[in-house]
Amino acid sequence: MNASGLRGKELHERTRIAVIAPTRSTSGAAIYSRKLYSRLPAEIIPGEKPALLVLRNAFGHRVDAYHIQFEYRGFGGFAKSLLSLVLLASILSLRRPVVLTFHGIVTPDGLQGRKLKKMVMLAYLASYKLAAHFSSLVVVHSAAMRSALGDHYGITKTVVVPIGTDPARSDVLKSSNPSNLVFYGFVRPGKGVENIILALKQIKRPDTQLVICGGLARGEEAGYLAHLERSVTENSLDGQVKFINRSMTELEKLAYFSEALALVLPYTDRFVEASAVVHDFAGFATPIICSRTPRFAELIDGYDCIKVEPTPAQIAKAITVLRNDKALWTSLANNLLRKTTEESWEEVAKKHLEIYRSVIIS
Repeated sequence: MNASGLRGKELHERTRIAVIAPTRSTSGAAIYSRKLYSRLPAEIIPGEKPALLVLRNAFGHRVDAYHIQFEYRGFGGFAKSLLSLVLLASILSLRRPVVLTFHGIVTPDGLQGRKLKKMVMLAYLASYKLAAHFSSLVVVHSAAMRSALGDHYGITKTVVVPIGTDPARSDVLKSSNPSNLVFYGFVRPGKGVENIILALKQIKRPDTQLVICGGLARGEEAGYLAHLERSVTENSLDGQVKFINRSMTELEKLAYFSEALALVLPYTDRFVEASAVVHDFAGFATPIICSRTPRFAELIDGYDCIKVEPTPAQIAKAITVLRNDKALWTSLANNLLRKTTEESWEEVAKKHLEIYRSVIIS
């Protein structure tokens, strides 16, 4: 083994990373961190605790670098999360290099219709820029996120590392004539779920079932779930739509995705993120129908998804196309499967080791 290879092996064995991340079960960054750091030498420190306690815990570990996993309201409320982000990055950087991952980028477009839009944007702008200033490197999950950081925040010391993709599922026995639709994820405004229900009404196929799975992330969004349930009843679709207000069990995933024609994700929000759901379910080899929101910028229309305007008519059209074009259905499914190897959690872990190596020895 050459000197650089030996050095890399030593870094893998000896590198010690302290990770500050959300740990709530409803946090995407928490799920991401559990998967990533099960493959890396790291200690996860709950970021929801008071910032001073987080710092004390971080200083209590002998580490070579710190990694902050940041998402909206990940460390508590809006203000607490942003203040904690800046405080942690600035103080921890005095001791060891800090790597910062942004799981979402707020832009003016994404705040359309929000109250106090300019103040919120200013708060994110100041906090992100300050935190990035104290960090050695900023990680994002897509080229679109990297562009947004550069264009709106002037942050350029960034590297793109995709969200890890779960393995291909050999235990899914695909139906020869799949017809069902699945929505997976927390049910909240901005996901466009009501438009899948109305699309189901338009295609007029009683043999098609829709499974809406995920439930609520926040209690205050219960009104939206109630709105969806009323829409099902008002459109006489009670026998075709099933709500699973929790995460699917493994047996349910096997059953529903064996019969699934498509995973439908017609989001209407404009936040610049990457979809963890895509990476969680790529291994089920089920084609994706999604909107053109920045969240799905990494997907290629006609290659590993069908992109639509998130309207009932456009969703219904895409469903009909997939039902009638078996070759397209198979091609989309196979191309999604590429993510399970090219963007596996093992590959993502290797890229993080390279990042830690670069900031530690620089």
